[in-house]
Amino acid sequence: MLTRLITCLCIGIIIHADSSISTSAATSANVSPAHEPQTTPPPFVIDDELTKIAASCITNLEHEQLSGNSIRHIYVVAFNNHLIKEATNLIASMEMRAALGFAPPGPWTHYKEPSADELASALTVEEYFDLRDRFEDRSLDSFYFFEKNFPPVIAFLDKRFPAIRTIFKRKFQEILSDNLGGKIDRKTVDYIIYNYIYKIHPKVSNAIQQMLRQKSKYC
Repeated sequence: MLTRLITCLCIGIIIHADSSISTSAATSANVSPAHEPQTTPPPFVIDDELTKIAASCITNLEHEQLSGNSIRHIYVVAFNNHLIKEATNLIASMEMRAALGFAPPGPWTHYKEPSADELASALTVEEYFDLRDRFEDRSLDSFYFFEKNFPPVIAFLDKRFPAIRTIFKRKFQEILSDNLGGKIDRKTVDYIIYNYIYKIHPKVSNAIQQMLRQKSKYC
């Protein structure tokens, strides 16, 4: 009798333990990742991002890497600083084209400043933009750069300072949707270029200038 009682007690304990484990497992299973608290990324505030860029710097090692590790930083910094500024303008051009629905910049050609007649006779809005988007430093006649200099530095800026491209993207989309209602014509091109030259570029350029002035040894 005693043996039977002990056996029953043991079976009861095992059943209760199994039930508790099953209930706990079921409860855990019901807590799916969807019910976990969602973390909301901080808002993208352009002025804050510009402040972060201005407070950043480029290390000596990064300067050497941008040269393909072929030139020591003491000699390559001045060239890289000029290249970074022009690469920033090229990123702006790429995002301006994307906002307008135009193709990315094509291969470099020889530089020729467009005449008023050429601008007036452009057959399409995109051709008109191409004429207005000509710059000697981004042509086969550049005194400083080869076309191949730009892809590495653009990739570097996109990785190290992704906010630069995001700022351009947001500002151009905002201009197009809020101020122009999405309309694309020559006046649109003139307006978006005007806003870049006189409103957007000065702020971004100032942040980059401050960043480039930071001493690499303090990075």
